[in-house]
Amino acid sequence: IKYKATPGRPPLPLGVRADGTLQGCDGVKPNCFSTEKLDGPDEDIELYSSYLIPRWVYTGPGGSQAAFEDIKAAIGGYKPGANNIDGGGFEVQKSDSTYLYVQFESKNHGYVDDMEFKVVESSGEGGACEVQVRSASRVGFLDLGVNSKRLNVIAASLPADRWETQPITPKTHGNYFALNGPYLV
Repeated sequence: IKYKATPGRPPLPLGVRADGTLQGCDGVKPNCFSTEKLDGPDEDIELYSSYLIPRWVYTGPGGSQAAFEDIKAAIGGYKPGANNIDGGGFEVQKSDSTYLYVQFESKNHGYVDDMEFKVVESSGEGGACEVQVRSASRVGFLDLGVNSKRLNVIAASLPADRWETQPITPKTHGNYFALNGPYLV
């Protein structure tokens, strides 16, 4: 059966906020992960804990430029359809020296998910830098486990001797896995 593509509207706004960070997620919907919080007061840590992930840390030589090259290589090596996700492929929408925006598409329905990376120069010693990450579904309440799988696959493809990332698991994001659970097999 061929379904009509339903990419959904892009979330507004995408990109880097005035404070230099990516957007957070609508914490009510278990279909997004971000290293950053929404704008506004920090009143509900439980809301943030449903989608917040730690920033990825690059500790290798070459600083932010080398970190960005690793991220681009990980995206370039990503296999659509692996782990039963993104069978419709992906396309880089925007790339500059520190920001990368990629759209991923599901195979059957043409749903589009937005993924962003922002490399942040380190102010500390040793040349380590952080990478902000956001991956979100445009359509629906659940994401059927796609964003956690995608983030875990891309993080695992980064060279382990230069990167510190934390997998998204039922232990780190219990609510997400409880709601999306039947689809995470």
